Amino acid sequence: MTCLGNGETHCCFIKGAECSYLIRDYTDESGHFRKWACGLRAELGDWDAVLNDPRWIKDVKGSWAPGINCKDWPEGPPEHRGCNICGSCM
Repeated sequence: MTCLGNGETHCCFIKGAECSYLIRDYTDESGHFRKWACGLRAELGDWDAVLNDPRWIKDVKGSWAPGINCKDWPEGPPEHRGCNICGSCM
């Protein structure tokens, strides 16, 4: 299941610190509200663009186990699934 971005906290941590691209209380162009959202995705429009953006490559890429990225977290490889933060990610 896709994360809804509305839990009490978020999973956007890199090396123990909150991701600098995390934004709060975001409503997209279709009116969907997310308590937590990726600022790069909000700016660029989709995850493929984010994963190719030089800022993401420099600041975020490779921060977790192999095969994990912001696009498919927490639906990455089976051995890495299991976000328990918002309760909607299982």
